Amino acid sequence: MKKKIAAFLIMVMMLGVLGGCSKDTDAGYEEPGTNPETAKEIVRLVTEDIPGCSTKRDSAVEAYNDFFASEGSADINQWLATLTDAKTEYEEYISELDSIEVHSADAQELKSLYEKSAKLQYDAMNDIVIALSEYDSSYFDTANEKMSESRNALRDYEDKVKEKAGAFGITLK
Repeated sequence: MKKKIAAFLIMVMMLGVLGGCSKDTDAGYEEPGTNPETAKEIVRLVTEDIPGCSTKRDSAVEAYNDFFASEGSADINQWLATLTDAKTEYEEYISELDSIEVHSADAQELKSLYEKSAKLQYDAMNDIVIALSEYDSSYFDTANEKMSESRNALRDYEDKVKEKAGAFGITLK
């Protein structure tokens, strides 16, 4: 009989230990997709914060695209000055992105993916400036590779936004 009672007590203790490991009851625990504050933060990040920084980015990217559309036909010094200015605008854009505050891990994940894309795009612009200033066309190839990586990172961001929207029941247009 003592063996049965001892076995029963050991089993109860094991259930208590294992039960304590099954779910974190700390204040920081949340089921995925259940925190309405996280959902609001994701919506704000995707629809307000990131788009709110886009003016400097758009201007810089336009200069970058104009260079390639012209096939570099204008004076190289003029293009170098234009792209250097665009690079400065893009630095300000990245600084604005960096200053966006997010608190949830879900929003931070989205922000990090978007920043990765932006920083790769900036690195590509920088390579173009180097190519023009040092007369080294190999930097054009590097810039194209970085732009391709940037597009891939942006797709990853967009896919993750869709995933988070689905998890949180968010409808984005």
